[in-house]
Amino acid sequence: MKIRKTKKAQHETAGFVLIVVIVMVAGLVFLGLMIGRGEPSIASSKKISDLLTASMYHTTDCEDANSFISYKNGQELIKSCYKGQNCKDGRTACEVLNSSFKQLITKSLNVHPDSPDKGFELDIYYQLLKDEENIEKDPILYSKEGIIENCSLRYGGYHEIYVDPSLSSPGIIYTRLSICRSE
Repeated sequence: MKIRKTKKAQHETAGFVLIVVIVMVAGLVFLGLMIGRGEPSIASSKKISDLLTASMYHTTDCEDANSFISYKNGQELIKSCYKGQNCKDGRTACEVLNSSFKQLITKSLNVHPDSPDKGFELDIYYQLLKDEENIEKDPILYSKEGIIENCSLRYGGYHEIYVDPSLSSPGIIYTRLSICRSE
């Protein structure tokens, strides 16, 4: 009789373990479905990163106020915007940066309400190199255009500009661009 009780206990334990495993699998499936319904994550895109890199060398219509005939490229314009400088014609570097990048992005990526890419979000900010624990951003420019909600897919890229390490506060200027695609 003792042998029979032991086998019965083993069957009950095996049944209990089986039920626990089934409940855990169902919980993981449910959790996966719930997480999947949130904001879509931003997929990395080489095309976007390449566009941002190319835009750093794109000549803008901001003439350098300290030079005779020198127009700033995208990277110089971002740095000028961060420093609060103006173009020779009196416009702020940030105004020119905003309009130049909006025009470049909309034309290069065909972003408008009638295309699959409905809108974009551009975020340019400065961060100290030694500020790894406290991720404090110093905003330079934030711009969004078109529809950026209810995306079926968000994809984007980034570009980094290292600020002169000889300064008292060396850091990195991050340029991040994300595109909202709805089909």
